[in-house]
Amino acid sequence: MRTCILSIMIFIFFFANNVRAKEMYKGTFEECLEKGLAYACRADFEKSLACLNKAIKNYSPKASAYNNRGFLYTCKGDLDRAIADFNKALELDAGNVSAYNNRGNAYAAKGDLDRAVLDFNKALEICPESATAYNNRAIAYFLKEEYEKSEKDVKRAVELKYKVNPDFLNELKKVSKG
Repeated sequence: MRTCILSIMIFIFFFANNVRAKEMYKGTFEECLEKGLAYACRADFEKSLACLNKAIKNYSPKASAYNNRGFLYTCKGDLDRAIADFNKALELDAGNVSAYNNRGNAYAAKGDLDRAVLDFNKALEICPESATAYNNRAIAYFLKEEYEKSEKDVKRAVELKYKVNPDFLNELKKVSKG
């Protein structure tokens, strides 16, 4: 749950600072997204999902709505629905770094670490400075017991000013050779 709340906070930061998103989603569609986010911040996932479902049903498809709903499905543990929504978001916007990161996290949660790494790789291909993608891939590599790759990605995430979870760093240090 802590990871979910942290991810919501990251989403809030990026949404609030994404001028392009603000310009693209004016009006009722944007209000649906904002209400959905407000409910998610209060951990009221059912109301949040209702708002996102309304945005998807009543307005032309937008990658952000599918990505946000997929994220909420991930928080609820409904990983197959989450992945389906991330797939739709990527169908609508193949350059959506957030959707690749989110789908990678859903794959990792399902135990499909190879597919998770592929999604984090794609996110980094699109945005080589994505500290989040480096952090996520580091965790996937750790779970795959590829510790040297994990350490390399953690180092890069830190260089990019990402605040890596201290518990993860401690676990990585325990298994590191250096």
